[in-house]
Amino acid sequence: MIALVVLAPTAAQIVANVQAHYAKVQQQTMTFSQVTSNATFGTAVPSNGDVYLQRPNLIQLDYFPNTKGKTHKQFIVDGKVAWVIDFASKTVTHKPFAANAQLPLALGFLTAVNYAAQFDLTLVDPTTVELVPKQPSAEVKSLRLVVDPTDAHVISSTVIDPHDNSIAYTFGTPSSAKISASKFVFDPKLYPGFQIAP
Repeated sequence: MIALVVLAPTAAQIVANVQAHYAKVQQQTMTFSQVTSNATFGTAVPSNGDVYLQRPNLIQLDYFPNTKGKTHKQFIVDGKVAWVIDFASKTVTHKPFAANAQLPLALGFLTAVNYAAQFDLTLVDPTTVELVPKQPSAEVKSLRLVVDPTDAHVISSTVIDPHDNSIAYTFGTPSSAKISASKFVFDPKLYPGFQIAP
């Protein structure tokens, strides 16, 4: 009898599977928890929120404080402009949207970011890939993705900077339920008293 050997996927195959998976997603909602860690001071600050995605480039992130409740920051992409609403300072800033510039790197898998072109890929274990920038970066030492092997959706995503500080996202079960178009529209009437940058 000939034994069949099942080869573990390579780092490049896992990343390609992730990008193929999200390329097929037309709309998606999921929760996330985030931990921002400071290596120097040994601190870890938790927060959580919701992600809304609709193809091709409509996105909303709602960030909550340590416990889910009143939103304290929103990130809205209406297809052309990225809006950042800060509830603490009551300010709104905006700029033309570019996925690789405004969207947090840890969430780059939601868009068409080409990881293989920008990062060297290393397989950490059968479900985890470490991505190191091909060009030295003052902001990013590495990005680590943990991927569900059944359908290639991302379970967690962690960005580590050159000082070993990190921002780690863990994602809840994705939902494909219909999302209201209003989620992706910045309406200044919803933010009375906010200072909106020109």
